[in-house]
Amino acid sequence: MKKHPVKKVPIILLTVFLALSVFFSACAYVGFDKLITYCSVFVFPADFSEDHRPFSTYQYDRLNEQEKIAYICILNKIESHPTYIKIPALSRTEFNNVFFAVKNDNPDLLCFSDSCNMIRFLSAGLMEMHYNQDADTCRQMRSQLLSTADEILSQMPALPDAYEKELYLHDTIIQRCVYDEQAVHPYDAYGCLVEGQAVCSGYARAAMLLLKKAGIEAILVSGTGLSNLSGSISHMWNIVWIDDEPYHLDVTWDDPEAEKTQWASHLYFNLTTQAISADHSDFSVSIACTATENNFFRKEGLWFDSYTSAAVDRICERLTENIDNGLNFVELEFADSEVFAFAESSLLDSTSSGSDMYKILSYLQKTVGDKIDSSHVNFSKAENKLYMRLQFDFQ
Repeated sequence: MKKHPVKKVPIILLTVFLALSVFFSACAYVGFDKLITYCSVFVFPADFSEDHRPFSTYQYDRLNEQEKIAYICILNKIESHPTYIKIPALSRTEFNNVFFAVKNDNPDLLCFSDSCNMIRFLSAGLMEMHYNQDADTCRQMRSQLLSTADEILSQMPALPDAYEKELYLHDTIIQRCVYDEQAVHPYDAYGCLVEGQAVCSGYARAAMLLLKKAGIEAILVSGTGLSNLSGSISHMWNIVWIDDEPYHLDVTWDDPEAEKTQWASHLYFNLTTQAISADHSDFSVSIACTATENNFFRKEGLWFDSYTSAAVDRICERLTENIDNGLNFVELEFADSEVFAFAESSLLDSTSSGSDMYKILSYLQKTVGDKIDSSHVNFSKAENKLYMRLQFDFQ
């Protein structure tokens, strides 16, 4: 009897699958679910679904056409947590480009593991997904993250410009979060904003989420940070655009770390590429940040290219403003090591009548003496950054 040829088709397809499935995956077993996913759709979507628009398109816009299609396929499907997502066949480099573009464009995308594989066929492939939570839990977490972000923005006062909004959100993140490598969700915005514990990637993703929702363009930057305590470490921060100019912003390294606190450093607030390169390197994006106008110290009149009586007057004025607003310190930055050294000696060498510190203490006693203990001052510095901070104790 003549056998019907249709019965041979699954065997032929499976043979092709087995022969071509080891391009990126070491998995020897090819399950039927993979085959069904591969054969299910032969036309890739050309655009994002209405329910799955990217949070940012910065990385997406820099992909080639095949990479963009793969990005669209992933974002359209990932919310339902499929085990496999069919995408165009990509090279290893293209696959990595897409994977990190999806993660870095979408700080609201949770539960998406850093571990995944691509199994390549003729003109298509399967992305094998791994998740940190089940789909329902992940949707609940994302909803809570977005509602928390909206609540933070609803509490933001009416501010005049993007710089002031950025400053408010920068300080808010630091007030809400503690750097903690043992956090439950340390690497994402959920850990930072909802649970209040995160590491650098959680801070950076939270900053991007809030800034973008506030109408300020922001992206993630990964690279290497040089820490006095830890040496060279993998690190993540942001680039933001204020008045159409890009700046580096590192919220993590502006956090005092020890505990949730009312004060935040601004040493890494809107730096040039040259400035941040002193202890940041191997940037994942190549953007020349050269503007200085919206650097914190220059914008706030706390950057000094000379140390004169006018500088002392400005220190007194800013200290009073800060103390009236519940902050018991002032941060200062100087143009070069010579000016820094002169300011340090002028401020600290003497508290006798007529010295600069005596003038500051006397001024504070008159203006805010009922709020602080002006009998002594705490001094800290980062000489390699030409930075110092004067801090007082509240009464």
